[in-house]
Amino acid sequence: MKYYNFLLNQESGEEGDKFKYKERKECTICGLKYLDFIKDFPTPEDSIEILNIRLYKKPAIPIFFATGCLFSSEEIADEMIENGFTGFIKLSSILTIDEIDFANFVCLQITGRCKTNDIWDRVISTCSKCNESEIQSIYSQTRETKLLSLPDSDFNRARERMAGIIISYRIKEYLINKFQDNTSLFKFNEIKIEA
Repeated sequence: MKYYNFLLNQESGEEGDKFKYKERKECTICGLKYLDFIKDFPTPEDSIEILNIRLYKKPAIPIFFATGCLFSSEEIADEMIENGFTGFIKLSSILTIDEIDFANFVCLQITGRCKTNDIWDRVISTCSKCNESEIQSIYSQTRETKLLSLPDSDFNRARERMAGIIISYRIKEYLINKFQDNTSLFKFNEIKIEA
């Protein structure tokens, strides 16, 4: 199966006045500041306590990026669940959107994880208690994201933030078919699998 970086050609919003990050705790073993999170490493959604966004304008389609997170209408999210797509949950309890009435929108918390090559950061060590990792900044000559193994989910994030959201071919085809009149808003870069 093929996998892609998933990009939309415009960011639709920014942090609102009520936006709030979770407070990081200090680990008694490693001394690093950490967050409680679902899987191997935290994603942008894991670090947010109150997800309040301010939209620049109404998005052209009911799926958009803002504050590093992916949003969709509840209808799109439910349709993707019905289609059996994996690697996300609907996160609606902390979401409020200013100015435009988007009560039926949810944040798609990406739960799928995948491994990619190191581009900007390298993990030095990971604490066995808090699961936080000590990161060393690196400068890689190769700026291209490559998968080190096949993901198990349709929606995925890698530790390397430059990789963004990584989607399966199934998601790509669903989005192209669903939004045929707006395909210019999407950008899909196929990711090579490193043997």
